[in-house]
Amino acid sequence: MALILLPLLTLAVFGIALVLLLLAGRYVEAREKATKAPCANCAQMIYACATACPHCKAPIKEPRAVGLLGGTQARLADPASHPYRLIAVKRCPVCATRLGRRAIRPTCEACGYTVRDNPRFAPEYIAFIDRRVPLVCVACFLLGLVPVLGVIPSVITYRLAIVAPFRRYIPPGHGFVLRWGVRLVILVLVAVQWVPVVGGFAVPAMALINYGAYRSVYRRLAQAR
Repeated sequence: MALILLPLLTLAVFGIALVLLLLAGRYVEAREKATKAPCANCAQMIYACATACPHCKAPIKEPRAVGLLGGTQARLADPASHPYRLIAVKRCPVCATRLGRRAIRPTCEACGYTVRDNPRFAPEYIAFIDRRVPLVCVACFLLGLVPVLGVIPSVITYRLAIVAPFRRYIPPGHGFVLRWGVRLVILVLVAVQWVPVVGGFAVPAMALINYGAYRSVYRRLAQAR
């Protein structure tokens, strides 16, 4: 009986993790308007994590950092990585406005910026996300050692850190067969996560398979346009 119930329970927990991730993202997005502050140059309200004002184009000297869910944080941003962190949470790297439809080279409706203007952005962005992978895999391994319940934090971690930054920009219909194939493999791995020790390896495998699939589709589309 346990061989049936535990895999089903793990799959249920996996589903809960995805729902929690969706709800958390919507909550952060809804409260983000409250973080706006007046521009020092034109006094228009702008996001505290913006690198430039979308109204007067004045640069922001000390923009705030953003978290994995896209919310503005109290600490100051790292100037070198901040544009990539904004793009990773689907926000304009200039004015920090939420980007709309899924596109490999989206255009910001607020300030008009588009990554199309910088041909080096895609490979640099991919390299930025790549550097997150080792730490994410270690975290997933440790979390995966906890049977069943370890699925929730591990799935949230790898999806936010190394999967969503690519997935958010892939237009509907692209990589359809590959993505569904990945989902089937993930379901199999989730079903064995409850097995002691095996779960520690199953979760990083889930992370790497998801990451590799979405990264390959994103890279192919970026190179083709």
